[in-house]
Amino acid sequence: MSQPTSTDAAGELYCTFWVDQQWFGVDAQYVREVHAVTNLTPVPGAPAAVAGYVNLRGQLFLVLDARELLLGAVRRMHDSGQLVVFRATAGELFALLVDTLADMRHVSGDQIDSPEANRLDNVYETLTVGRARMEDGLLTLIDPRQLLPAAFAGSVNR
Repeated sequence: MSQPTSTDAAGELYCTFWVDQQWFGVDAQYVREVHAVTNLTPVPGAPAAVAGYVNLRGQLFLVLDARELLLGAVRRMHDSGQLVVFRATAGELFALLVDTLADMRHVSGDQIDSPEANRLDNVYETLTVGRARMEDGLLTLIDPRQLLPAAFAGSVNR
């Protein structure tokens, strides 16, 4: 059995953000960058969770709407937001449109409550790695590798 390293003691690093007063985080190893929202090009006929495409330095990224995908809520056209842009290790070139970026947080394994196995038939729960009890609130941890499949899986049932 290996001894914990100093990074193990600090926990994994998560990029955190807010969506409609709910605090979410994704493992920072999958995050390429964060970016202000620029002009989104709509995708006709795309699922509701697809906000459109964005061109960042000559590369097109599919943008998923976190409100629709994580909460089943419709984003109002005047709502602004920010983008969490993912590395290719999370899937194809895509980004997540969130309300507000928060900060980077270390989360240790003993802070995380895993989702209940009997709730994994819900799309939202399949995205959820667990919930971390932080000193300033409850942080829902999302697996970014599941975002694209969930966006195209159909309607979200909550």
